Amino acid sequence: MTFGIALIRFTLFCVIVGIVLMIVGMAIPRRFRPDAFPFRPWRSETPEFFKRLRVSRWKGYMPDASRVVRGMTRKLAGNDSSSVHLARLVQETCVAELTHWVLMAICPASLVFAPCEWTPLFILLYDIGNLPFIVIQRYNRPRMMKILRMREERERA
Repeated sequence: MTFGIALIRFTLFCVIVGIVLMIVGMAIPRRFRPDAFPFRPWRSETPEFFKRLRVSRWKGYMPDASRVVRGMTRKLAGNDSSSVHLARLVQETCVAELTHWVLMAICPASLVFAPCEWTPLFILLYDIGNLPFIVIQRYNRPRMMKILRMREERERA
């Protein structure tokens, strides 16, 4: 298979799998435990770690499906800063992170649909491309959880 054909087939595979996983992600119940494995912060994920990665500078430039897909929870709180909305956003970070991990895990199946000596490189680049989205979720979740705890305390008072 030529490079061009393999690239087209790989891209189609990734688009189809991505759409299916987005639909599945929208449908699954939001019952994640963000303070438990695999969502709780790793020891290395300190504020200094994320500061070194400069996540706050580049995260706003990354594509966000919730901006264009109806039915997805918008990531920006807007005027709604209630504890209910913040709790939903925390759950959404779990769904988004899980979706990107699953995309990375499924991607090697593209070898069946786009067998070419270049396909392992396509897979590597695709997986590297998913990592920033995982980093964003892992950066946002602890911060949102802290705000959520403060909001819940304020609402109880």
